[in-house]
Amino acid sequence: MIFAGDFMDEKKGKYSILGLSLFGILLASYITYFKYHIDTTKVGNYACDISEKLSCSKVYVSEYNNIFGIPVSVYGIVFYTLLFLSMLIWTYSNINDSRKKIIHSFVHYWLVFGLVFSAYLTFYIEMVLIKAYCIYCLISATNILLMYLLYLRYLKK
Repeated sequence: MIFAGDFMDEKKGKYSILGLSLFGILLASYITYFKYHIDTTKVGNYACDISEKLSCSKVYVSEYNNIFGIPVSVYGIVFYTLLFLSMLIWTYSNINDSRKKIIHSFVHYWLVFGLVFSAYLTFYIEMVLIKAYCIYCLISATNILLMYLLYLRYLKK
């Protein structure tokens, strides 16, 4: 039996993830723009370059910033966009229960994938190999973690 409180919690979770995934699209788009417009002669001189260890430009110009020649941030745009579209369908469409279960599973596993990939980038690539962190990448990683926690709190069944 579904109670009104359960419905409101589910709605709150869906809307929160929708909003955070839209924020993620904007953030990943900004990172991509920055990546393509960075002047490699000015590494360390950007607003997000706070210190030697907290330096976006150092991360962006590293050899680890591309996978198959595509910037990691472009994969971020794809990740957030697929999540956003899935959440839109799940939240607003009149699809049958079996299809909703498929979308529910996709969202769950997509968030797990994003969480694992983000942890790999942050705790291995940035921490161990580059030895510097990108503040925007840390915000994105926190965003993914927050969406996953919201999913667990409001939508996991």
